[in-house]
Amino acid sequence: KPLILWMPTFIKIESERVKNIKLWASSVNNLLKNYHVIIRPHPKTVVTDPEIVEYLKNLKLSVDLNISRKLIELYEIADLVLSDYGSSVLSSIYMEKKIILLNLPQNSEYVKKILDMEYVEVLARNDIESINFDNRDALLSSVEKLFLVNDLAERKKIKAKYFGDKSGNT
Repeated sequence: KPLILWMPTFIKIESERVKNIKLWASSVNNLLKNYHVIIRPHPKTVVTDPEIVEYLKNLKLSVDLNISRKLIELYEIADLVLSDYGSSVLSSIYMEKKIILLNLPQNSEYVKKILDMEYVEVLARNDIESINFDNRDALLSSVEKLFLVNDLAERKKIKAKYFGDKSGNT
């Protein structure tokens, strides 16, 4: 089975701290029939909300808690990355991985905050498929569709846009 790496970001807003995980967990769980899924919660999430680990394990998701593991090891073995916000979006682009972004609802305080800041990982949504939470049932079909295409040239183009090409041009 292909391997999907789910890399949810750490949300600093206490009332929304694990919202990005809990809202998407059942949709990601539906992928287990056809895919292996490893979730790597942010280490701060595990410290501030340790019950999330049991919640994820109860859903039969493989939870990577090895904080000494170099993240590049996970990206290298992943066939596709699920991300939401933060550095995992940029890491996936840099590693030229197939990626789908999982959006939080627009009324989320976290989303309102980052939209105002125009972070790069938010701007990347113009180039990478993202799924809104109210359309979360589309995740399985989006994953299946992405595995059917060989879009390496497109992924290289997106990497060059955000990191420059090999000649150093941006």
